Amino acid sequence: MKDNNEVKKIIKAVCNEICDLLCRKNDAYGNSFMYPANIFSKDLALAQIHVRIDDKLNRIAKGQNTDKVQEDTKMDLIGYLILEQVLLRQEQKPNKTLFEKHKKIKKSEVEKFSVLQQLENIVEGKEIA
Repeated sequence: MKDNNEVKKIIKAVCNEICDLLCRKNDAYGNSFMYPANIFSKDLALAQIHVRIDDKLNRIAKGQNTDKVQEDTKMDLIGYLILEQVLLRQEQKPNKTLFEKHKKIKKSEVEKFSVLQQLENIVEGKEIA
């Protein structure tokens, strides 16, 4: 049986691998998880991350891949869950959401987004401003 310190080292090593993977991909794709190109899909960044998480879970559930592919898929899944948290924390910053800050949008899109925010507040039981 491994001692607690050795287990901690393994945990840190796995976390560092995921961190390195995310940083490499983020360098290659330039924050695309936060600011999607929206060329075909017009979904907000969070919805797009959720689709990717679903895809990874589906691939794992089917289990038709080699062990190496399964391991990569699991690392990707962990990565997308972390990116979801990064996006959610960024969205919690006061004043403006990522959607409002980084997209040149039409008034109708802002109104649609505002309605979605109001619905989310209702679902979460928050007061509507």
